[in-house]
Amino acid sequence: MMTLRESSWRHLVLLPLATVWFLFCHPYTVPHWVLASGAALFVVGEGLRIWATGYLHKDEILTIGGPYLYVRNPMYVGTLLIGVGLLAAGGDRILLGAFLAIFFLYYMPRKERREGTRLLRKFGADYARYVVSVGALVPNMRRYDVAEPARFSLRQVFRNNEHQAALSLLAAVGILALKLAWLGSWVALPGSVGRYL
Repeated sequence: MMTLRESSWRHLVLLPLATVWFLFCHPYTVPHWVLASGAALFVVGEGLRIWATGYLHKDEILTIGGPYLYVRNPMYVGTLLIGVGLLAAGGDRILLGAFLAIFFLYYMPRKERREGTRLLRKFGADYARYVVSVGALVPNMRRYDVAEPARFSLRQVFRNNEHQAALSLLAAVGILALKLAWLGSWVALPGSVGRYL
């Protein structure tokens, strides 16, 4: 379950960022292949997050099942794919660059440090073995060898509030589609595609 602190952080940080993104995204200036690639990354990213949250029993057991058999942080990989997909489709290279810098220089190192310490303290040698065997963001080609992997549960997806995240992300896609349909028809864009490339 999401804690009050996590919820407050998301509202204090993510809502203003989403508002800035809404105001400045311009999907009507990007080539169709960028829109299609962004949409594909978004779908794969959210699918990965849903798959991962179906296995996640936060602080109850060491989650090793589904995507966790191949990558240690599948939810962060999903977040990365979603962010890159939405920002690329939104046509703003500056926001995309800022997102990537924040993700790799601040978000991931902080999460790895805090969660790694917590999980090591809670699960000891089992987690230490898992860390040396499974990559943080780059999936292994071979699955982690565990006697009884966890099982997917749709109930866990809801318990981990991923349905709320998915609805928010669908709203973001709706915003892109509306801006593309409405503003794209107002802004004659000969040559504007070239600005993105």
